[in-house]
Amino acid sequence: GSLLSCTKKSPAEKAVTSAESRIYVDDVGRQVELPQKITRIIPAGPLAQIILYSIDPDMFTGLTNKWSDSAKEFIPQKYRDLPYFGQLYGGVSLNVEELAFSEPDCIIDIGEIKKTTVEDLDTLQKQTGIPSVYVVTSLQDMGKTYRVLGELLGKQERCEELAQFCETTYQRTTEIMEK
Repeated sequence: GSLLSCTKKSPAEKAVTSAESRIYVDDVGRQVELPQKITRIIPAGPLAQIILYSIDPDMFTGLTNKWSDSAKEFIPQKYRDLPYFGQLYGGVSLNVEELAFSEPDCIIDIGEIKKTTVEDLDTLQKQTGIPSVYVVTSLQDMGKTYRVLGELLGKQERCEELAQFCETTYQRTTEIMEK
Protein backbone atom coordinates (compact mmCIF):
# COMPACT_ATOMS: atom_id res chain seq x y z
CA GLY A 1 0.00 0.00 0.00
CA SER A 2 1.01 3.61 -0.38
CA LEU A 3 -0.19 7.05 0.61
CA LEU A 4 -1.38 9.81 -1.72
CA SER A 5 -2.41 13.36 -0.90
CA CYS A 6 -6.09 14.26 -1.05
CA THR A 7 -6.77 15.95 -4.39
CA LYS A 8 -10.55 15.86 -4.81
CA LYS A 9 -11.21 18.74 -2.38
CA SER A 10 -10.86 22.50 -2.53
CA PRO A 11 -7.68 24.02 -0.99
CA ALA A 12 -9.64 25.12 2.09
CA GLU A 13 -11.20 21.67 2.54
CA LYS A 14 -7.83 20.04 1.86
CA ALA A 15 -6.19 22.01 4.69
CA VAL A 16 -8.84 20.80 7.15
CA THR A 17 -9.00 17.22 5.84
CA SER A 18 -5.26 16.63 5.55
CA ALA A 19 -4.87 17.07 9.32
CA GLU A 20 -7.63 14.53 9.96
CA SER A 21 -7.44 12.07 7.07
CA ARG A 22 -5.24 10.62 4.36
CA ILE A 23 -5.77 8.69 1.16
CA TYR A 24 -4.33 5.18 1.31
CA VAL A 25 -3.91 3.02 -1.80
CA ASP A 26 -4.36 -0.60 -0.73
CA ASP A 27 -2.83 -3.68 -2.36
CA VAL A 28 -5.71 -4.06 -4.84
CA GLY A 29 -5.40 -0.44 -6.01
CA ARG A 30 -8.36 1.01 -4.12
CA GLN A 31 -8.00 4.59 -2.85
CA VAL A 32 -9.41 4.65 0.66
CA GLU A 33 -9.80 7.70 2.89
CA LEU A 34 -8.49 6.84 6.36
CA PRO A 35 -7.96 8.76 9.57
CA GLN A 36 -4.38 10.06 9.98
CA LYS A 37 -4.09 7.92 13.12
CA ILE A 38 -5.83 4.56 13.28
CA THR A 39 -6.58 3.35 16.81
CA ARG A 40 -9.62 1.05 16.34
CA ILE A 41 -9.69 -1.81 13.82
CA ILE A 42 -11.64 -4.90 12.86
CA PRO A 43 -10.15 -7.82 10.95
CA ALA A 44 -12.25 -9.05 8.00
CA GLY A 45 -11.13 -12.68 8.26
CA PRO A 46 -9.28 -15.24 10.41
CA LEU A 47 -5.83 -14.61 8.90
CA ALA A 48 -6.23 -10.85 9.38
CA GLN A 49 -7.30 -11.48 12.98
CA ILE A 50 -4.17 -13.50 13.77
CA ILE A 51 -1.75 -11.12 12.06
CA LEU A 52 -3.32 -7.95 13.49
CA TYR A 53 -3.54 -9.50 16.97
CA SER A 54 0.23 -10.00 16.90
CA ILE A 55 0.68 -6.27 16.25
CA ASP A 56 -1.67 -4.78 18.87
CA PRO A 57 -4.82 -6.53 20.14
CA ASP A 58 -5.84 -3.38 22.03
CA MET A 59 -6.80 -1.86 18.66
CA PHE A 60 -9.59 -4.43 18.12
CA THR A 61 -13.23 -3.37 18.48
CA GLY A 62 -14.33 -6.92 17.67
CA LEU A 63 -13.31 -10.23 16.17
CA THR A 64 -14.00 -12.07 12.96
CA ASN A 65 -14.31 -15.43 14.72
CA LYS A 66 -13.98 -16.93 18.18
CA TRP A 67 -10.56 -17.99 19.36
CA SER A 68 -10.14 -21.75 19.58
CA ASP A 69 -10.13 -23.47 22.98
CA SER A 70 -6.41 -24.19 22.53
CA ALA A 71 -5.76 -20.42 22.32
CA LYS A 72 -7.16 -19.80 25.80
CA GLU A 73 -3.78 -20.15 27.50
CA PHE A 74 -2.27 -17.58 25.08
CA ILE A 75 -5.12 -15.08 24.59
CA PRO A 76 -6.15 -13.07 27.68
CA GLN A 77 -9.85 -13.15 28.59
CA LYS A 78 -10.44 -9.49 27.65
CA TYR A 79 -9.59 -10.31 24.02
CA ARG A 80 -11.67 -13.49 24.02
CA ASP A 81 -14.65 -11.43 25.30
CA LEU A 82 -14.67 -9.02 22.35
CA PRO A 83 -17.83 -9.20 20.18
CA TYR A 84 -17.81 -11.48 17.12
CA PHE A 85 -18.93 -10.07 13.79
CA GLY A 86 -18.29 -12.98 11.41
CA GLN A 87 -16.05 -12.82 8.36
CA LEU A 88 -16.07 -11.44 4.84
CA TYR A 89 -15.36 -14.81 3.15
CA GLY A 90 -16.49 -18.29 4.22
CA GLY A 91 -17.54 -19.35 7.68
CA VAL A 92 -19.99 -17.13 9.53
CA SER A 93 -21.23 -14.26 7.36
CA LEU A 94 -20.34 -10.75 8.44
CA ASN A 95 -22.85 -8.89 10.63
CA VAL A 96 -22.29 -5.44 9.09
CA GLU A 97 -24.76 -3.63 11.36
CA GLU A 98 -23.12 -4.80 14.60
CA LEU A 99 -19.67 -4.23 13.12
CA ALA A 100 -20.55 -0.62 12.27
CA PHE A 101 -21.86 0.00 15.81
CA SER A 102 -18.43 -0.90 17.21
CA GLU A 103 -17.08 2.21 15.41
CA PRO A 104 -13.70 1.03 14.12
CA ASP A 105 -11.47 3.43 12.19
CA CYS A 106 -11.08 0.79 9.49
CA ILE A 107 -11.65 -2.81 8.50
CA ILE A 108 -8.56 -4.70 7.35
CA ASP A 109 -8.53 -7.85 5.23
CA ILE A 110 -5.29 -9.74 4.63
CA GLY A 111 -4.61 -12.68 2.32
CA GLU A 112 -4.51 -13.72 -1.30
CA ILE A 113 -6.50 -11.68 -3.81
CA LYS A 114 -9.79 -13.20 -4.92
CA LYS A 115 -11.65 -12.33 -8.15
CA THR A 116 -14.21 -10.32 -6.18
CA THR A 117 -11.91 -8.65 -3.61
CA VAL A 118 -12.28 -5.09 -4.96
CA GLU A 119 -16.05 -5.39 -5.37
CA ASP A 120 -16.48 -7.06 -1.97
CA LEU A 121 -14.49 -4.40 -0.11
CA ASP A 122 -16.25 -1.58 -1.96
CA THR A 123 -19.61 -3.11 -0.99
CA LEU A 124 -18.52 -3.61 2.64
CA GLN A 125 -17.34 -0.01 2.82
CA LYS A 126 -20.65 1.28 1.38
CA GLN A 127 -22.74 -0.89 3.74
CA THR A 128 -20.87 0.11 6.89
CA GLY A 129 -19.52 3.57 6.09
CA ILE A 130 -16.19 2.30 7.44
CA PRO A 131 -13.01 2.45 5.35
CA SER A 132 -11.94 -1.06 4.31
CA VAL A 133 -8.44 -1.92 3.09
CA TYR A 134 -6.77 -5.00 1.64
CA VAL A 135 -3.22 -6.17 2.27
CA VAL A 136 -1.92 -9.00 0.09
CA THR A 137 0.23 -11.64 1.76
CA SER A 138 1.71 -15.08 1.38
CA LEU A 139 3.94 -17.12 3.66
CA GLN A 140 7.16 -15.95 1.99
CA ASP A 141 6.01 -12.30 2.02
CA MET A 142 5.06 -11.97 5.70
CA GLY A 143 7.95 -9.57 6.38
CA LYS A 144 6.67 -7.20 3.70
CA THR A 145 3.11 -7.61 5.01
CA TYR A 146 4.12 -6.55 8.52
CA ARG A 147 6.00 -3.52 7.16
CA VAL A 148 2.94 -2.44 5.15
CA LEU A 149 0.76 -2.83 8.25
CA GLY A 150 3.32 -0.92 10.33
CA GLU A 151 2.99 2.07 8.00
CA LEU A 152 -0.79 1.75 7.80
CA LEU A 153 -1.28 1.53 11.58
CA GLY A 154 1.60 3.71 12.76
CA LYS A 155 3.19 0.69 14.44
CA GLN A 156 6.47 0.59 12.49
CA GLU A 157 8.72 -0.51 15.36
CA ARG A 158 6.57 -3.47 16.44
CA CYS A 159 5.94 -4.50 12.84
CA GLU A 160 9.65 -4.37 11.96
CA GLU A 161 10.34 -6.80 14.84
CA LEU A 162 7.65 -9.15 13.53
CA ALA A 163 8.88 -8.75 9.93
CA GLN A 164 12.43 -9.69 10.86
CA PHE A 165 11.22 -12.66 12.91
CA CYS A 166 9.14 -13.94 9.97
CA GLU A 167 11.96 -13.47 7.46
CA THR A 168 14.52 -15.21 9.70
CA THR A 169 12.15 -18.09 10.42
CA TYR A 170 11.18 -18.50 6.76
CA GLN A 171 14.81 -18.44 5.62
CA ARG A 172 15.81 -20.97 8.30
CA THR A 173 12.90 -23.24 7.38
CA THR A 174 13.73 -23.19 3.66
CA GLU A 175 17.40 -23.93 4.42
CA ILE A 176 16.38 -26.92 6.55
CA MET A 177 14.01 -28.14 3.83
CA GLU A 178 16.78 -27.89 1.21
CA LYS A 179 19.05 -30.10 3.32
